[in-house]
Amino acid sequence: MTLVPIILTAGILWLRSQFPTKGELEAVRVDVATKIAGSERRLTDKLEEHEARLEAGSRKMAELDKRTALVEEECKQVPSRNTLQSELSHLAQRIRGVEVQGQAANDQLSTQNTYLHTLIERGLGLRL
Repeated sequence: MTLVPIILTAGILWLRSQFPTKGELEAVRVDVATKIAGSERRLTDKLEEHEARLEAGSRKMAELDKRTALVEEECKQVPSRNTLQSELSHLAQRIRGVEVQGQAANDQLSTQNTYLHTLIERGLGLRL
C-alpha cells in the first residue's frame, strides 16, 4: 500500500513536468504579443507607404484624365476662320519657301548644264 501513493505522486509530478506552468505560458504570451506588435508596426508603415504611393498615382491619373479631356475637347472644336486663315498663310509661306529653293536648285543645274555644254563645244571636256 505504500507503493500506490508513491506511484501516484510520481505520476502527478511527471504530468506536471509535461505541461507548462502559468509563468511559462505568460512569458510566451508576452513574447508573442511583443513580436505581433512589432509586425503590426512594420505592416502599418508599409501600408502607409503604399497608400501614399497610391494617392500620388491617383493624382497623376486624375491630372492625365483632365489633360486628355482638354485635348479631346480641343479636337472636337471647329477652328475659327481667323485660325484657319493664319494657318493657311503660314502654310503658304512655307510652300513659297520650298518653291524658291526648288527654283534656285533648278537655276544652279541650268547653269552647270550650260557650262558643261560650253566645255564640250570647245572640245575641252573630254579628250580621247
